[in-house]
Amino acid sequence: MDDREKDLVTYYPIIHNSVEIFATIIGKSRDQMECSMTPSEYIKQMLMCTQERINYLLKPGRNINIQSLYYNCGSLCFKVSPNIVLFQRFVPGNLYNMTLMIQNLTKMSRSLKLSRDPDPFFSVEYRGSNYGTMIAPGLVQIYNVRFSPSEKRDYEYYIKFISDIEVFMVPVIDYIDIILAIGLRPILDIPDQIEIPATAVKIPSSKTILVRNIGDAPAIFNFCSER
Repeated sequence: MDDREKDLVTYYPIIHNSVEIFATIIGKSRDQMECSMTPSEYIKQMLMCTQERINYLLKPGRNINIQSLYYNCGSLCFKVSPNIVLFQRFVPGNLYNMTLMIQNLTKMSRSLKLSRDPDPFFSVEYRGSNYGTMIAPGLVQIYNVRFSPSEKRDYEYYIKFISDIEVFMVPVIDYIDIILAIGLRPILDIPDQIEIPATAVKIPSSKTILVRNIGDAPAIFNFCSER
C-alpha cells in the first residue's frame, strides 16, 4: 500500500451499520431495527445493484425518516429526493451517477447555496444551463452526484446546502444530504424462522439447517434464542 492509499484509508475509517440503514430505508423505527430485519429481507436489500437501489429510493411516495439515523438532517423549507444517496455492489474503477432534486416547499423564494468539500471519490454538479441561488416557490434544482470508487469498501460523504434563513445572524445549514457507499459484506442465507419439532418433556429435539454465505466477505455469527 503506497502513501496515497494509506491516506485514503485514514480519510475513510468507516464501517456502516447496514442493518440500520436498510431498516430505515424500508420504514422501520429505531426500536424495530435490530429485531425485525429478517434474513430474507436483508438479503433482498443487500443484493440490490446500484441502479436497483436508485430506482428504489426514487420511487414515488417513498418516505424515509433519515433523522432516525442522522439527527442533523432534514429541512422544513426544502424537499430533497432522495434524502439519502446510497451506492452498493459497485465495481472499483466504474463511474456511478445519481440525480438529487431539491424543491422549495415554502410560499416565497429562497436562497440556496451548495457547499461541498473536495473529495477523491465523490463530486456534485448542478444540472442546468444557468445556476441561480434563488429558488422560486415550488420549483426544483437538480444536481448530479458522481461516485468513482477505488476499491470495495465503505465510503461516506456529505453535501451541505445553505439557505437564507438566519439564526443569530448566521446562515443556517438547512439540509445536509448524506451519501453512503456500502462495500464488501458477508450475506448469510438463513431461514427466517427455525421451528424445532415438538417433543415430550426431557426428550431432546433438534433441527438441521443449511447456512450459506452468499456475500463477498467472511462471516462470523452466533445464534441466540429467546426463552
